[in-house]
Amino acid sequence: MEQIIQLSKREYDKLVDMANKNIDEIDKKALEIYEKRGVLGLDIKIEIRSEGFYYDGSETFKFIPNSFIKDYIFGDENLNPYCRLSYEESKKINEFVNYKLEEMFERRFGKSINNINNINAIRNRLSNTIYIFKIITILGWLLAVVLVLVVLLK
Repeated sequence: MEQIIQLSKREYDKLVDMANKNIDEIDKKALEIYEKRGVLGLDIKIEIRSEGFYYDGSETFKFIPNSFIKDYIFGDENLNPYCRLSYEESKKINEFVNYKLEEMFERRFGKSINNINNINAIRNRLSNTIYIFKIITILGWLLAVVLVLVVLLK
């Protein structure tokens, strides 16, 4: 059986006030826990990817950093939404991290990647040149055979 309890306006307001104070305390405690044990995860994936083959057959390479932000309380993936990063904040952090990674890799490995790209271009031009010389050689031998046959058959 349910009991119906009637409260005066003053008692009701007092209970509402206590509930609001509890909500504020819960939010403060959640923020405090997040500041102490909160973790901002940053997954970074760095690739050296081929940009593809160009009309002359050369292949070039480029650094491609990719980052992903995860925010959660250590041990609890279901974080209070008050503590989560917004999409704009997460996007800003990702852009900054990607920019810094590109800059760092260009500084450290940019010369090597440029050298690899140059060697690939030279190797491709060399293989094209060898192919042309092979064709010229075969045509020269065919011409020589034709001339020998013409002289022998006269």
